[in-house]
This record gives sequence, C-alpha cells and structure tokens, in this order.
Amino acid sequence: MTTCFLGSQQRRKGKLFKILSILLILLLVSNFKIANADIAVDVGHTYAKPGAISILGIPEIFYNKEVAEKIKEKLECSGVCVFLIEDKQLHKRPEIANQFATALVSIHHDSVGKESKRVSKKSKKVTPTPVNASGFSIFISKLNAQYNDSLRLAKCIGAELIDAGFLVGLYHKNSTKRQRLLVGKCFGIYRAYKFVVLKNTTIPAVLVECGVISNPKEEEMLNQNRDRMASAIALGIARYVGYIEVQR
Repeated sequence: MTTCFLGSQQRRKGKLFKILSILLILLLVSNFKIANADIAVDVGHTYAKPGAISILGIPEIFYNKEVAEKIKEKLECSGVCVFLIEDKQLHKRPEIANQFATALVSIHHDSVGKESKRVSKKSKKVTPTPVNASGFSIFISKLNAQYNDSLRLAKCIGAELIDAGFLVGLYHKNSTKRQRLLVGKCFGIYRAYKFVVLKNTTIPAVLVECGVISNPKEEEMLNQNRDRMASAIALGIARYVGYIEVQR
C-alpha cells in the first residue's frame, strides 16, 4: 500500500511539473512574440512644417509629439518594442517603418482644412477660425499592401478610444473633395488615398487624428485628457499585437 501511495504521489508531482513547464513555455513564447512586435509611432509633421495651428496658437506637432511619447512609454511598460519616427521628410517615414517595424501608427491632430484659418491684421499671425467639428478619426489606405490588417489595427484602436469615452468624428464623411470614405462608423474609420505614410508602407499602417484643435472646447478637452487618449491608443495597439500573433 505504501509503495502504491508513493507511486501515486510521484505521478501527480510529475503531471504537475509538466503542466507548470508548459505554462512557463507559453508565457515565455507570448512575451517573446510581443517583444518582437516592433511598433513605429510616427510623430506627424516636422518642426519646419509643424502642421495645423490650434485655437491657442500651438503648432500641431507639439501635441502629436506629446501623445506619441506617452504611447511609446505605455507600450514599453507592457513589453512591446516601440520607436518614434519624428522630424523626417515625408517620403522617408514609410521607408523607415518598412525596414524596422511590424506596424505603423501615425499621430496627428486636425484643424478641418485650410478654409478654417484666419490672419490677424495686427500680428499677421495665422490662427484657425473656431469650428464645431469634433471627435477622433482613424485613416487607412486601400493602397496599403496590408489593408486587412490595417483595418484590424484601426478597429482595435477605435474600440479602445470609444471605451475611454472619446467621440467618433463624422465631419469627414461627406468630404468627396478630400477623397475620404467612411468605412467604419462605429470606430471612426475612414479610407483615404493620399496619405503617404499609409499608401507607401508594406506593413499594417493607420493614421490617427486625435481631435480637432480648431475647436476651442475640443482643444481644452484634449489638453485635459491627453494621457487617457494615449492610454487608449496604446491599449488598442497592444490588443492588435496579441491578435495578429494568435492569427499567425
């Protein structure tokens, strides 16, 4: 009886050891996959051409950089490898992403077109005319070689932004002149053709317009919730990374 009992104990210990070993291997493999998902976060525009000017007179690039840096920090804390692309010529950005990344997320803020800008007669300073347009938008390109994965990435980010309480921007949906087609109303996803960082990349790529900085209320909201915005985008990217690894 004693021998049988001891044998049974050893078998149970052996099974437990095998289970623990398998779980450890799965954990290590999972971490290895995430660590090898190099994400390029693109800081939209350059210091020479800083993009839109907000109601407060702040160039868009400074908002883009702040959000991008927060996204990078949050993803790295989760074990995802991230690098920033910033202050580079437009045609260089997709080249860098194609060479070193598995996905690209470009960060921008909108001002709703050139027609919204005005020039002060006294200071000659260009500032946007206040508008009511608001909400985030996510762009993908049918010309991107990884369109379906780009759409999945956009959905992951859009879902997290909505869960975080941000509103979808629908002001692009009638923009035939700018060739922007609403393809995912629930997630604020548009298809665009002219964005170089989207159409010239051979990896999944999305461009996120975080909000409309020519809208004074929206700019104030974004300034108060920039960390929450970055957290939502980072979580969307992290969920996408896990999804495509499982699919592969």
